[in-house]
Amino acid sequence: MRDMDERPYVQSGLALWEGITPTYEYSPAGPQIWISWTYAAASSAAHFSHPGPEERSAPAVLRPFVAVNHALFDVYRDWSLLRWIEVAANIAVAVAAVAAAFALGVRRGGLAVGIFVGGLTAALPLFVQLSGEARPYIMGWSLGIIALYFSAIAFQRRRAATWSAIAMGLAIGSRVDMLLLLPLAYADLWYADDNALTARLRRLLGYTAIVAIASLLIAPWLLTNLMGNLRAIVSVRAATPTQAPTPLSHILRELVWDQGLIVALLATVAAIVLPAPGRPRPRWIAGVYVILLAASILKATGFGLRHQGGPITAVIVFAGAGMAAVAQRWPRVVWTAVALGLLLPIIQSGRDIARRRDRETNDYATLWLERHVPPGTRIYLSPTIHDPLPTVEASRAIWGEVADPDAWKTKVQSALRRFSSVSKDLPPALSEENMIVERGVCREWFILGSRTELPDARFDIRVFSYSEVFGVREVASEYRKTGGVLICDDVYAPMPTGMGQPVAQWVGSRGGGVRVYCSPDVLERLKDPQNLAAW
Repeated sequence: MRDMDERPYVQSGLALWEGITPTYEYSPAGPQIWISWTYAAASSAAHFSHPGPEERSAPAVLRPFVAVNHALFDVYRDWSLLRWIEVAANIAVAVAAVAAAFALGVRRGGLAVGIFVGGLTAALPLFVQLSGEARPYIMGWSLGIIALYFSAIAFQRRRAATWSAIAMGLAIGSRVDMLLLLPLAYADLWYADDNALTARLRRLLGYTAIVAIASLLIAPWLLTNLMGNLRAIVSVRAATPTQAPTPLSHILRELVWDQGLIVALLATVAAIVLPAPGRPRPRWIAGVYVILLAASILKATGFGLRHQGGPITAVIVFAGAGMAAVAQRWPRVVWTAVALGLLLPIIQSGRDIARRRDRETNDYATLWLERHVPPGTRIYLSPTIHDPLPTVEASRAIWGEVADPDAWKTKVQSALRRFSSVSKDLPPALSEENMIVERGVCREWFILGSRTELPDARFDIRVFSYSEVFGVREVASEYRKTGGVLICDDVYAPMPTGMGQPVAQWVGSRGGGVRVYCSPDVLERLKDPQNLAAW
């Protein structure tokens, strides 16, 4: 797992299979969620059609429930295979986007422009990073690029506009910020032919209708959770949280240097000031729009450039028009510009990969617990790919915190403090929607508290770092009070200080990784003490 958000994104499809609103429905992650949904559905169908002892012992009317519970239990316990499937789907669509970007560049200005646009799509550090994660960013961005390729060839191929609309709808149903690409597609479709004004307007309306239908088919929760989604989008994009605002210098450095987009930004400006080759069309209006989108990145969201997919994708695609204008005016210079435009992103991607490999490590903490720690021991942990099983009491405690009738008040009050605001009167409207994330994340522990007939060891699990509101808040002090086992992964959460030497650890070359600490009373009861550090 390379990011903590991979877990709730992948498990959103499992919630949907239960008929629950997906955990991160505002993203809205439609294609990804349906992949997880299909996986859970297929697994449930397999348990129902080929019943094991659990299913056979259940009454016929209860057997579908048992089969679904069996399937979800297995995935929640170890979702590494499902994560791999999600990552493979992301990579496949990303490769298709590279091909579309290359073809779009060739069409606009020849081989050099194709290499520039396709190479930038393939080598941009953010694209490389996100394509290896089970999150919906690269899926949405890639589908957006594919949509713009089809809109660009709509004047040559009759069905291209339809394919563009479908791809754009899927892109928006994956990442809602892909809505920002719609004006670029409209610009291409407006000049797809020389029909009368009414015909052009009809074409845009038809395109928009297909986009809306595709978006809502792949992510119907965009509409069913409309108010909550709008609240989440506005709070991320427009509001200014008080916690650690991102300095402008940091944003500029990340955009120009860390991502290497300096040449692409200059090429976007060139698309405005230089005449475009090929069919005459007023590129400067679209260029100004893209420049405004790029400027919007300077208003940080506090979540990094991954929430700037619309502007970044627009810059990459539209930079091809500027590079095409350079190729037309200075054909000998364009290859140098292409080389300079790709060199820095390639170098930065290589450096980013090297840093991540130095930091990443295998996590055998759950296997270590099951081998050495007596069942029933108190375990403090942050959820990962393969978690230990909770006792029934621990399962109920974790689920009970987010299912409590007053849990929504705790969440709203925390959000108010984040924006330096207070209120004694808390409206209960939207309270259920506001708890979707926390309940979705804790669903795993609720399901893992079942199937108690299994002989596997169970522990008194206490969870931290999965929420800003719920779970164990001060884990080090809690651990010192109660004793037990503390599992820390400093890649995802700050490492508590003053813990002494770990009993077991799995760390990378830079010292980061997973460490296991045990209180003295647990150390005395560990099984197989001679092989504690052999892991």
